[in-house]
Amino acid sequence: MGARALGLVLCLSVFADAATASEDSKWRTSATLELGSNLYSSGSSDYSASSSLVLIPTWRWTPDWTVAMSLSAAKDLTGFRDLVLYDPSLRISRSAVSLNPFFSVSPAVGMILPATSRSREREGLITAVRPALRLSADLSRLKKPVLRDVSLMYEVAVSRAFHQYTTSTTGSVNTAWKLSNLVSLGYAPGERWSFSADFMRNTGWSYQGGARHSFSLGESVNYQFNRALSLAVGLTNDGDVLRANGLNSNIAIFDSTSSRVFTSFTVIF
Repeated sequence: MGARALGLVLCLSVFADAATASEDSKWRTSATLELGSNLYSSGSSDYSASSSLVLIPTWRWTPDWTVAMSLSAAKDLTGFRDLVLYDPSLRISRSAVSLNPFFSVSPAVGMILPATSRSREREGLITAVRPALRLSADLSRLKKPVLRDVSLMYEVAVSRAFHQYTTSTTGSVNTAWKLSNLVSLGYAPGERWSFSADFMRNTGWSYQGGARHSFSLGESVNYQFNRALSLAVGLTNDGDVLRANGLNSNIAIFDSTSSRVFTSFTVIF
C-alpha cells in the first residue's frame, strides 16, 4: 500500500462510495487493487514498490444507515517480506443530512478490531474508536458554470485508542489520541473522467502527552469504465508537518524522496 496515511484517505473515499449503494440491494462490496512505488530508479537501493488489496463489504442497515467493514493487506514487491495484514475496521455511517441548500453533513463512527498479532502482542492494542463528521458543499448552487462539476468535502475525526500498555514491545510510543482533518476536492466534467485531490493533517498524542504532526497529500485522475469498474492513476506524498529542524514546513505536493506514484483498480459487486 502506498503510504499508510494515504490508505486512510482511500478508505474514507471507498466508504463514502459504499454508502451510496443502490437502495434495491442491501449488500455491496468494493475491491481495490493498488500498485505503487517511489520515484527512485529500480536499480537503486532506495527503490521500493508494493501492492495492496482492500475489500469493503457494506450492508445497508436502514435507508439512511450503512455498516461497512474494511479488510486490507499489502505486499512489498522489492524484497522478501511477508504479506502484511492490517486490522479490520468497522464503520457505521449515516447518509447526508441537508443543513441548507449549500451544505449537508454526514456523521459516522469507526472502530478498529485488533485481529493481527502485530497489534495485539507488539502494541497491546485493545481497540480504537473514531467518531467523524463530514461536511459536503454543493457548489452548483452558486450557479457558476465553472463550479458546476466541482465537489468539496471536509471531514473532522477524533480517534481514541486503548492499549494494554503505553509503549510497544519494540520501544515505540503508542498513540492514545488522534485528531484528523481531511479536505477533498473533486472535479467531474463528464460521466467517465474525474480528478480528485485530498489533503489530510493528523495530530497524534501519546499517553505521555507528546504530540506528533503529520500530513498526507494525494492527487489522482480517475476513469469510470462502467458502474462497476474504475481506474485511478495518481501521486501521493506524506510525512511529518515540519522538517528535521522543527522550523520549516515539510508539506509539499511533490518530493522526490518521499512521493509515490500509484495505479488502482476498483470493482464494485
